[in-house]
Amino acid sequence: YWQWNSGYIFFKMEGKSPASPDSLRNHFYYHIGGYGGFDSRTLNNIRQKEIPFTNALLVDSTHPSTTVEIQVDVKKFFEGDTPLKIGQHPSIMWGPVSTQIANNYVSIFSLKGISFLADKK
Repeated sequence: YWQWNSGYIFFKMEGKSPASPDSLRNHFYYHIGGYGGFDSRTLNNIRQKEIPFTNALLVDSTHPSTTVEIQVDVKKFFEGDTPLKIGQHPSIMWGPVSTQIANNYVSIFSLKGISFLADKK
């Protein structure tokens, strides 16, 4: 949550890289938010991703514990529609580039698997 902007962060990644400038002590951070504004139009970085399930998702008395595993491919974040290099953009929070980067994070999520734990009564 951004207190300074009364908005939510939809994607957050922080780390350290030798590609990031010494002035940031080699840290980088991406806090992508912005939801289109309430009273006036602003950047809208809300993105949705539909992940089709290859198996039926069952939650009933015979399948009391169902686990859905979502895989995140961070490499796709950096190699998406807008290639991102930490050295060129070590920090992104708001602005036109944040909207471009928001398009990148949609592609990083995929279904890894669905597993069921049968009731052991």
